[in-house]
Amino acid sequence: MNPTDHPISNKTVAVLALLIMMGAAASDAIIPIIPAIAESASVDIGHAQLMITLFIGGYSVGQIPSGYLGDRYGRLPTLYAGMVLFCIASLLCLLADDFNQLLAARFLQGIGASTGAVLSRGISRDLRGGIELARLLAILGVALSTTTVLAPLLGALVASYMHWSWLFAFYVVQGLTTIVLCYLWLEETHPRIKAEKAGTSPNLAPCMLPLKDCARIYFASHQSLWATGMMAFGFFGMMTILCSFGTIVIQYHGVPMKYAGPLLSAGILFFVAGNVFSHRLVASMGSLKLVRFSVMLFCSSAVAFTLSWYLQSSLLSTFWFACILYFFGVGLLFPNISSIALNPLPGVAGFASSILGTIQTFFAFIAALLGGILYSGDFSNVTFGVLATAVASLLLYQIRPSIAEHS
Repeated sequence: MNPTDHPISNKTVAVLALLIMMGAAASDAIIPIIPAIAESASVDIGHAQLMITLFIGGYSVGQIPSGYLGDRYGRLPTLYAGMVLFCIASLLCLLADDFNQLLAARFLQGIGASTGAVLSRGISRDLRGGIELARLLAILGVALSTTTVLAPLLGALVASYMHWSWLFAFYVVQGLTTIVLCYLWLEETHPRIKAEKAGTSPNLAPCMLPLKDCARIYFASHQSLWATGMMAFGFFGMMTILCSFGTIVIQYHGVPMKYAGPLLSAGILFFVAGNVFSHRLVASMGSLKLVRFSVMLFCSSAVAFTLSWYLQSSLLSTFWFACILYFFGVGLLFPNISSIALNPLPGVAGFASSILGTIQTFFAFIAALLGGILYSGDFSNVTFGVLATAVASLLLYQIRPSIAEHS
């Protein structure tokens, strides 16, 4: 089943961007206010960081149910349920009497936020396929990466001028605004349910595929499995860098703490740039060629990291250059590999999107765990992580199946 050919309105794209930004805003803006929460709740910093851990845990748990329910009952009912849960959980965070209540509410908030991230990709697949899907996902990638840069600044403003609880009031307003805009600007896009509403399907019930059948369809697609592997390793390398970046530039390169955040934000701008270039170039080059170019950038980054580590270079410029090569490559990779993964699966796009999101989150956890275990005072942990990513991505690219880019 091909997506419809009518133009996608700017309002629809804006709502999809808001949905995919919700998780990043809720996870990243809280980072600067962790010390204030720890002081207010009379807990240590390590305990307060559970605010992030529990959110990511809820985000992970919520993805597959969100995708499956979106395929079974429709995109909009599932979105509304997730957004309402996000708003209620944010309100509970705002009103929490003790730290344990705050942690429980953060877990629920993560479940609610996962719905927007999963179904924004699923809706994108409903609306477009092939090259046009890659272009649409690149726009969402720009929105997501820009949020990653700006969200900590919002948290810093709250920490500087307000009580930390006001951040959760912002999340309540964000969730309610998103619900209203979904109602005003977003239509049901699930192709089977649209056909049923139009009276063109003999089955008037929503799509009721059991979860095991959705999984069977997904894992039967060699193209989707291959793209999932490429996505997993690309995300592993990125999270290897992100999780250790601050520690390395401060402790190994001697950068003052106040400059570490802006330095990372400047690097992430290259991830934004990769998405922008993907949006502009995919129509002329195709998704697979851009994936190949991203693998070349991964290998170049791995070479730069390895040489710097072997020569024991303490030059910050060399380390940062290797990082931005990788960030730019990931910006090229994500929209195109996501498009390749989702193209063969229009009927279960929600479930497929949830698998991609779950794999990303899992590899983020593995990258953070190994990065901490392997850290030895230099950047060898990042070097080995990026090198492993480059080798795995290169091998996977060489054994790729036949790719249908114009589904």
